[in-house]
Amino acid sequence: METTKEHLQHQFTDYLLRHGSEPASIYLFAADNGISEADFYGHFNSFKAIHQSIWESLFSSVYSKLEADETYQAYTVREKLLAFYYTLVQELLKHRSYVNWSIKQVKNPVSLPAGLDMVKKHFVNYAKDLVSKGVETGEIAQRPVITDRYGDALWLQWVFVVQFWLKDETKDFERTDAAIEKAVNLSMDLMGRNTLDSAFDFAKFLINSK
Repeated sequence: METTKEHLQHQFTDYLLRHGSEPASIYLFAADNGISEADFYGHFNSFKAIHQSIWESLFSSVYSKLEADETYQAYTVREKLLAFYYTLVQELLKHRSYVNWSIKQVKNPVSLPAGLDMVKKHFVNYAKDLVSKGVETGEIAQRPVITDRYGDALWLQWVFVVQFWLKDETKDFERTDAAIEKAVNLSMDLMGRNTLDSAFDFAKFLINSK
């Protein structure tokens, strides 16, 4: 039987969840699954590469579902961000045990689970695209220097949502839905035009009027 990427992902996550740790070596992992090392290296060059492929598959599924939804295309930036997180937790639910294991391996809250670094890049690019569209529509205020950092700030929101979801024990993760709504509303309110922008514009007006 042909060894596929998906088969290796499944066997790897099954091993992780049964033993609580990664296999001792690629050789042993391959031998336990009745394949050669060459079969393994035909798809991945390390265990970290498998982690990365699992996370990227999860996110690709989220993006694909959103892009295929005609209703999503007409959403405001606020609604798109909400839809992203709701779709994200639905997709992660299918792999909750793996996600929980992966996140728990991180001892430093600033660090990322193995393989999640590329997903961060994908998400930040997605967030920056949303911000750019928000600036065009007026939903988000254009601010010197700060606007360029919104993508990274929204990544911290992503981390918050996932960690909150993992700790949520309410039925149907109701608290997570509420947390997502409040977090997105807060971030959009902060990125939108507010009193500080009006004060800044007024100060600029006074300076230019002298």
